[in-house]
Amino acid sequence: MPVRLSLAIKIFAPTFVVAGLSFAAATFVADQTAAKMIRRSVEARAEALTAQIRHGAEVGSLSRSLEDIATRGDVIDAVVLDARGRRVAGLGVEAGQRPLPRGRLARPAPAGGLTFKDGAREAAYAAPVALGPDQRNGTVVLRLRTDREAAAERNLGLAILLGAAATGLAALATALCSYWLVVGRRMRRMLAVVEARRSGDADAFLNFDEQDEVGATARQLDRLFADLEARIAEQARTAASLRSALAEASALRTALEAHASIVIADPTGVILDANPLFERLSGYRREEVVGRSLKVLRSDVHGPGFFAEIFSTLMRGEVWQGDACNRGKDRLYWTRTTAFAVPDETGRPERFVLIGADISEARATLAELEDERARLARSHEMLREMQALSAVGAAEIDVATGATWFSDETYRIFGLSPGSE
Repeated sequence: MPVRLSLAIKIFAPTFVVAGLSFAAATFVADQTAAKMIRRSVEARAEALTAQIRHGAEVGSLSRSLEDIATRGDVIDAVVLDARGRRVAGLGVEAGQRPLPRGRLARPAPAGGLTFKDGAREAAYAAPVALGPDQRNGTVVLRLRTDREAAAERNLGLAILLGAAATGLAALATALCSYWLVVGRRMRRMLAVVEARRSGDADAFLNFDEQDEVGATARQLDRLFADLEARIAEQARTAASLRSALAEASALRTALEAHASIVIADPTGVILDANPLFERLSGYRREEVVGRSLKVLRSDVHGPGFFAEIFSTLMRGEVWQGDACNRGKDRLYWTRTTAFAVPDETGRPERFVLIGADISEARATLAELEDERARLARSHEMLREMQALSAVGAAEIDVATGATWFSDETYRIFGLSPGSE
């Protein structure tokens, strides 16, 4: 199981390490620079004092030269040794200072050398010197105070400033490099995948393995891409089904509108729409009825209860079917009507749809048949009465079937009851 490292750790851990190393390096460089400056300063002072002692030795005033040197506050001790290392002349030491041993001395360094002692608070310097007219070789040994601590204090601020500046620059550079290495390249990859997705490449995925915030975000994006692909495919199937259903519905509507009058109204009875066949049947143009109440189509053939029953049936969500006589612009016409309510998302009726097939001609034919039937019934009754008055019977024979029919008067003439065999 890989260890999940935070993105912040990946970016800032190298930054802190580099910053610490940079500060330490800057401090070391500042310290070494200060040490070199102090060494050059001490060497210059020691060389000047040595030159003064040499001059005194040449002119025979070595003791006077040492006395002049003693007045300097930075000289701890000054000793002149002969070729055998024995003390020829020297200064008295201050209270609390360790004096140079008398007699043979071990030189602190080769002639011309400089060494620091006691935590670099003092320095020992040795240089050759000619003693007397015979130019015998000797050595001058100096012990000097150094201003190392003062110089260190003066350079401490500079060291800290340089260290802070180096630390800041290193931290900034490291953070930028870390960001580029850890985040930048992956972010550019993310942008490339997103652009490929926008271009229609369904196979573009991030596939990050890193166990950090960027890797977790990339995996979430990959899952999101997969979900989007599944949803897009499902939407494509749904759209295809909807297109098929809409095509079927359009065909059905076309067929229905060609054979039926269609009126759409809201639950208050205000007409919202009507089809062309309604215009032909009623004589109204669509613009004349839209926005008006369905009452404009009511005829006096039906009573108030007829329309109340239709309304209550639709409000219950049921379908009403029946024949209705409607008032057109200049005539009455009959339709075999089917009415139903279209509910909203809460189930309450949102619209009423009234579909009517024209049966005006059928109703007229039926009325004519009813009139003819009544006329025939009256004629038959008159014939029966005339036969009874004239005692004349009548009979009919169906040639095709052989069925016979006798009038009531025929039965009475033969002394039979009407309808007997």
